Amino acid sequence: MARSMAPAEGGRERLVFFVDLHCEEHPGLSWPTLAGPQPGAKSNLTLELFKQCVSLITSTRSRMDVDTEFSLCVLFDSAVCVSDLTMDAGEFLKQVNQLSGFERFERFDLSSVMAVLAQKLTEVEAKDAKAPVVLRGILLYARSDIIPSLEGGER
Repeated sequence: MARSMAPAEGGRERLVFFVDLHCEEHPGLSWPTLAGPQPGAKSNLTLELFKQCVSLITSTRSRMDVDTEFSLCVLFDSAVCVSDLTMDAGEFLKQVNQLSGFERFERFDLSSVMAVLAQKLTEVEAKDAKAPVVLRGILLYARSDIIPSLEGGER
């Protein structure tokens, strides 16, 4: 039995990427980036790998369903949305590839991710209350030594 990759009938899938800009130290490690080799340039290896992940997922998903919408959020001490939902995968990936981050963060409020998703859901439902909503959040988290908190969340 073949499994359908499409969302519920009439529903448009929306992917919200949460990309961590935290800079982890990886002494002696190098990885080819989307921008090609950058001799002597400071880089955030984890962020470069995240960009490749987002690019692969976005390219694949947009080929499967051209109506898929994408949104980009970045992680500082909390999640911040930097783009509205768009079906233009090329323009979305330009935004992703422009990301840079060389700062280390000491904390992360995970409830901010849920707040952004709730806001996106409200916006989508306000545009078309009758269509089924498929909203997925994809969290790319780089802080191996920091446990996220739920500071702003309901208890």
